[in-house]
Amino acid sequence: MITGTLDLYAAAGGLWHVEVTNPDLQSDIAPNVFTVTMPITYSYPITPTCNISVTDCLSGTGAPDGEAAQINEGGVITLDFGIGNGIMDGQGYDFVFYEWWNPVPAPTGSVHLDVILIELSEDLATWYKVFNWGDGYNSPMDDYTNITAFSNDADEEVDNEIITSTILYGTPPSPPNPSGILIDINFLTDPPNVQYRYVRLSCPFSGGDAAHIDGIERLH
Repeated sequence: MITGTLDLYAAAGGLWHVEVTNPDLQSDIAPNVFTVTMPITYSYPITPTCNISVTDCLSGTGAPDGEAAQINEGGVITLDFGIGNGIMDGQGYDFVFYEWWNPVPAPTGSVHLDVILIELSEDLATWYKVFNWGDGYNSPMDDYTNITAFSNDADEEVDNEIITSTILYGTPPSPPNPSGILIDINFLTDPPNVQYRYVRLSCPFSGGDAAHIDGIERLH
């Protein structure tokens, strides 16, 4: 096992070779085993459509900024990424779901993950579940996130579950603190290069506590 810290600020996205050199100068290369995932800038508009059970609808679009749309029980937000800008299956994680960053506990804050369902669609007709927090551990869907350990722990998936900030995606100052839940969609059965133009977020059950969405960011 080799561990280390890499400065990837100027690295190009995509697959990289890994070369290891021993102290005796013997070396070898493992081709295409390291993936650098570059965030996509918000250079395209995301159009939200919300039903009456959603407040602050526009706060669920754009770059994460600490402002969040609230999805009450029965609430639905549909995000339209537009033609040519949908979520695709690529190397590594495919998109980030930003929950609202709760300032409690001070001074760092945390994510208190709410019950929420995220689905993708190419055409608004067929929807695919890709993240369902609140239905208990569900393989393989729950195996392809950066919070699998919280889904598959003793209490499985509970409302307002505090997620350790160090495993979440994002760095200051945008979002204000790390808050991203990474999701890989390669368990879906559609052929490669399918583009999911629409993202639907809903709160089937809240117990009186709204779900929060600060934004969705695609990574390919």
